[in-house]
Amino acid sequence: MTYYDEKLKYIMDDMLIESPKFNYIKSILSEIMIERQKLQEFNLKIKLTFTGLNSETPIVRKFYRENILKSHEVKTVCTKINNKIGSLLEKKSSSLQESLSKFKRFHKYLAIIYKKYPYRNPPEFKIYIKLFELKKFNSKIVFAIVSEFNLKPMGYCEKINFTISKMLKDGSNPVIIHDVDILKERISEIDGILTMKDKDEVFEFYSHPDVKKILFQYIFPEGKSSNLKTEITFSQLRYNTQPQKRRQIELRNGQYQNLHDILSPYTTLQEFREIVKRNHICTFYTSVRELSPRKVGRRMITALIDLDMSNFLRNLLDKNTVWKFTTSVVKEITKNLIYFGFPKPLILFSGKRGIHLLYWLSQDALDDSYNYIDLSEMHSLPGQKSLVKNVKSLIHSRFSFMKNFFEAILLYTILNIEPTVIPEKLSKILAPIKQSDLFKLSVHSSNDVALLLDTSSNNSSVHKVFSFHRSSGLISIPLSDPFTGDIAEEYELYENVLNAANPEVVLENLNQGNKISYFQKPPQISRLTIQNSLLPQKGLLQVFYYLMRFGSKWIMERSKGSDYFWGRFYQLRSSYNHLYSNLLCGDKIQKSIKKQKK
Repeated sequence: MTYYDEKLKYIMDDMLIESPKFNYIKSILSEIMIERQKLQEFNLKIKLTFTGLNSETPIVRKFYRENILKSHEVKTVCTKINNKIGSLLEKKSSSLQESLSKFKRFHKYLAIIYKKYPYRNPPEFKIYIKLFELKKFNSKIVFAIVSEFNLKPMGYCEKINFTISKMLKDGSNPVIIHDVDILKERISEIDGILTMKDKDEVFEFYSHPDVKKILFQYIFPEGKSSNLKTEITFSQLRYNTQPQKRRQIELRNGQYQNLHDILSPYTTLQEFREIVKRNHICTFYTSVRELSPRKVGRRMITALIDLDMSNFLRNLLDKNTVWKFTTSVVKEITKNLIYFGFPKPLILFSGKRGIHLLYWLSQDALDDSYNYIDLSEMHSLPGQKSLVKNVKSLIHSRFSFMKNFFEAILLYTILNIEPTVIPEKLSKILAPIKQSDLFKLSVHSSNDVALLLDTSSNNSSVHKVFSFHRSSGLISIPLSDPFTGDIAEEYELYENVLNAANPEVVLENLNQGNKISYFQKPPQISRLTIQNSLLPQKGLLQVFYYLMRFGSKWIMERSKGSDYFWGRFYQLRSSYNHLYSNLLCGDKIQKSIKKQKK
């Protein structure tokens, strides 16, 4: 990315100051679907028309008048934003149609079509949603489908029009029932989203000495005595739009420098407060790897599993059902982690609706002391940098290895999950053809309905630590009981979690000395733990091979028969390889034969 591209990106970020109010159409859909018995002889057609930007759009003119946007940049910015809107809508319409076709309720009863008109000024993008059997739908389902197009960049649109029509089942004589423009609201006025108006509350939170101590135990996990240094990212408060991620802070002299170059284990509370206040920091993220390269490569410090419920399921189900589903899956994952020999992970609330499972890695957990290793030896030598010579391999580095290793554990959980974990209400509404269709392992998967079990942050990325969530204003707090390691009983209810994550409640607990739960540290994974978990008799190695065979994006597309066949195939293969290599010393025999030939 060039300086010019980066500059335009920052300008475009600041231009996103509004968000569509899709809840505005919820009551409209409720009225229509209540009377759907009268519409049984009709099909329904919903049309969403998104109008893009041009030089006359108010936000573009505003930025031009204030000299933020130069005359030669106007066309480029409008084109970039319009292209982004169009590509997102096209991708979403295709993936949503594919996702919903996996469920019996929607199969053959729903069509989603995307059309674009790029040469209009401003350009227009249209989404058509056709419902063919109204008895298959209710207002919640329809709203969940429509809300999938409430994507963040749609806030750029000059106008979003919502039209719903009824038409005879032969497709003739469409009659418009409702035709309204979806209202928009300022992001700065949306409840929960942090902006500059919240800077005093944010500064008060980070001014507490215990908050600094908790943050630093994640940012510098080995304390003051270690030379370990990690990359630190932060979110910066803005006036009218959501906080933006940055790495560089402004110094007293007006110059800029990376935060991780300034912050150290020896930074005082006063210095820390000044950094937060001067740069309007609201959220801290820490890297999963050390910053400074060593002779054997960068060390991996943190491993994370992230669970995040899809927007579709959140709109379809009540909050408590969604939360119970998420916590039930966490318990299943934890049960399997223990079976494979891992300690219980530290369970963290993401600050909005997700859950993170966090581990630290010992220094020798993933070393790079071997020049080459064959895949069949994975059970004994995990995570080598040169696992395979092909750099495009899914496990060619310790970071991609750990990402895919945890994905294998998640896949094992999905393939063996108990049906009772799936809420009865969800099964009844969606009627999934395969239970596994309710889950996905990759953010790039086309399944827009499923619960995301994500490990992508392990691929040299960052994750949020004990701090504000920029979209909710809540704190990412530990949910683990400090004595048992399980989710604390009071956090089984979503309302209790929201209350406990309120920054005022956190500060009150710290002031009263109720802080043992906040100072929990993630347990450590050793090299031996990883080695033992990949022994063939455990059953994880065959799933790991299976995942390597198809990749996390496509692995959930397999049929039950395919799951069984490949699972059995790799079970036998891994067992025979282990027997040959380790018990019969087959590799040593082959090496001695080669030496004799030479």
